Amino acid sequence: MACPMFPDSYRIISPMFSAILSLSLLISSLGISRKVTSTKLLTLLHVIAAVSSLILLVTFLVSDYFTAEGINEAAIYHLRYGMEGAGFAEYRGLIIAAVLSVAVFLFAIFWWVLRQSDSLSAESRLHQPWARSMPLILVSSALLINPATTDLYHLLEKKPAQSSEFDLYYTKPYLLTQTGDGKNLVFIYAESLERTYFDESRFPGLITGLRELESHSIHFTNIGQVNGSGWTIAGMVSSQCGIPLFSPSDGNSMSGMDKFLPSATCLGDLLHKRGYHLTYYGGANIEFAGKQNFYLTHLFDEIRGRRELLPGIPDKSYQSGWGLFDDDLFNLAYHRFEELSETGKKFGLFMLTLDTHHPDGHPSKSCEAIRYHDGTNPILNAVACSDYLISAFVDRIQHSRFRDNTIIVIASDHLAMRNTAYHLLASGPRNNMFMIIDPADVQHTAINTPGSTLDIGTTILPFLGYKGQIGLGRDLIDASPQTVTDIRYIHNHLDTWQQAVIKLWAFPLLRDALEINTETHTVSLDGRPFKYPCLIEFNDQMETTIRFKFDMPAEEQNLSSLVQGLGSGQNYVLIDKCTNIGRPSYGQEYCMAAGKAGGAIETIPLNGNVRFTAAKLRSRLGMS
Repeated sequence: MACPMFPDSYRIISPMFSAILSLSLLISSLGISRKVTSTKLLTLLHVIAAVSSLILLVTFLVSDYFTAEGINEAAIYHLRYGMEGAGFAEYRGLIIAAVLSVAVFLFAIFWWVLRQSDSLSAESRLHQPWARSMPLILVSSALLINPATTDLYHLLEKKPAQSSEFDLYYTKPYLLTQTGDGKNLVFIYAESLERTYFDESRFPGLITGLRELESHSIHFTNIGQVNGSGWTIAGMVSSQCGIPLFSPSDGNSMSGMDKFLPSATCLGDLLHKRGYHLTYYGGANIEFAGKQNFYLTHLFDEIRGRRELLPGIPDKSYQSGWGLFDDDLFNLAYHRFEELSETGKKFGLFMLTLDTHHPDGHPSKSCEAIRYHDGTNPILNAVACSDYLISAFVDRIQHSRFRDNTIIVIASDHLAMRNTAYHLLASGPRNNMFMIIDPADVQHTAINTPGSTLDIGTTILPFLGYKGQIGLGRDLIDASPQTVTDIRYIHNHLDTWQQAVIKLWAFPLLRDALEINTETHTVSLDGRPFKYPCLIEFNDQMETTIRFKFDMPAEEQNLSSLVQGLGSGQNYVLIDKCTNIGRPSYGQEYCMAAGKAGGAIETIPLNGNVRFTAAKLRSRLGMS
C-alpha cells in the first residue's frame, strides 16, 4: 500500500498549531514578496495561493467551531445535503465575522502586493532567482500545513478496498415473537446529550433527573460513535437500521431521491409489519437533513415537525432558531401518547429534542429557575434544563395508567459537537447515552459491553417482546465474547463496506425509458421520479448513480463541479439550468446534457416534457 501524504497520526500536531503555523507562513510570504523582484507569473501564482490558503483556513475554523473535529463527514454532509431549517440565526454573528475577516484580509493581500513596487527602491530589492521563488515556496508550505488541506485529503483520499465481508456481518433485519403481543415504545432522541455529562468529576451535580431514571433502568455505559453516525439523521439511521449513513460517493445531498435507503429494512419497517402505529415528533423542520423522507420510506404513519406542531402550541412566536422549544414538544408528545394509548393498539412514538443544540443551547422558559452552578456556561444550563424536562416527561408516563405496557428508550442522537463546555467533554473518555426503562419491571443493570448506536435497535427488541437482529447491530445484553469480537471488527471495517451500504439506496437500472416532466421538475427512470437538477451516471449495463445539490445556496447548486470529477469516458445525463451547463438555452430555464465525460456532449433545451427509450438514450450516450 502506498504511503499516504498525511499519515493516520496527523492529529498528533494540534490543528490549531497547524493553523497558526500556516497563517505565519502566509504572512511571511507576503512580507518577503515586498523585498524581491518577481515576475508577473510568480506574483499571480503567489496571490492565488495566498487567497486559497486564507479561504481554506477560515473554512476550517468555522467548521471546527461547529464540529470540534475540523472539516469532518458531518460538515461535508450538511454542506451538501442542505442547511434549510438549521437554525442559522444563532450563528449570524460568526458567519458575518468570518465573511468580513476574509474580505478584509483579501483586501490587505491585494493592497500589499499592488503597492510592493512603491515600498523599496530597485537597488534594495533581492534579485536572485532563489529569492524570487521564496514567497511562492512559503505560501505553498502554508497551503500544505493548513489543517483544512489535511482534513480534505483524508475525506477525499481513495477509500480502502471494498470488502465482501459485509454480508457475513450484516443480518437481514427480522423479528420473531418472543413474549406477549408486543409492548408500546416511546423513543426519545436527546440532541447531543451524551453520557459524558453524567461524569461527576467533570460536571458535578449537573445530571440529577436522568441519573435517577438510570438507577431504575437497563443502561449502557460504553456506547461509542462510529463513522457515519455522528450527526442527527445519521444517528437515527444507525440506531434504527443498524447501518451507518453513507451517501453515494462524495457525500452528496440525497434530498432529490424518491426514497431514503429504500432497500434497508429498519425498525419502522419491522414494527409496522407487526401492526404498530408509528409517530415521529420533532421541533425542527421535518425536511431538514431528509428526516421526512427517511420516516416516510420506513413506514411511519405520522411525521410532525415545526410546521405541523406549531398550531398546537399557545404562543406561536415561542420558538428558537432551530424550532419549537422542548417544553412545548413534550407537552404535545404526552398528549399524543395518551391518545395513542387510548386506542389499545400498539404504537411507537419517536421524538427528538432541540434545547441542547450546540453551541449555546436554548433552555425552555419552564427552566428559567434552573441554572448550573453560577449559570455562566449556557450549554450546561441547557443540559440541566433537558435533564429536568426529559425526566419530567418520563415521570408522567410512569405515573400514567398506561405505564405497564410501555417501554421507554432514551438515547443520544450523537456525541456533542463544539459547544461552550466542549473543553470539559474533550478532557476524558466520551460515550453516548442509552437507557431502557420498563415502568412495569423496574430494573437496575449497568451494561459495559462496547457498542455503538448501530446496536440500539437490536438491543431494544426483547423489551418489546421480540427476538431479532437489525443489520450490523448486536444485542448488547446477550453479548458473548464472540459478539464483542464481532462488534469491534464491525466498527473497524465500516469504511471498507461503504459500497455495500450505498447499494441500499437502490438506484434504478434503466430498462424502459427516461422521462423528464418540466412541470413537476422530475426525471423518471422506469417510472421512479427523482427531482432535478441532478446528475445521472450510467455504466454499460445502464445501472445508475444519481447525485444532487439541493437545499444549498442557489449559487452552489451548480452541478458542473460533479461533472468535472467524473472519470474520462463516464456516461452521464445532466439536467440543470442552461446557464450552469454553459450551452445555448433558446430562452429555456433548464437543459439536458448527455454524453461521455471528456467527450462530445449533446445539449437539449427543455421546452416541454421529454422521453427517451433506453435504446435511444444509449445511442445519445454513444454506447454500443
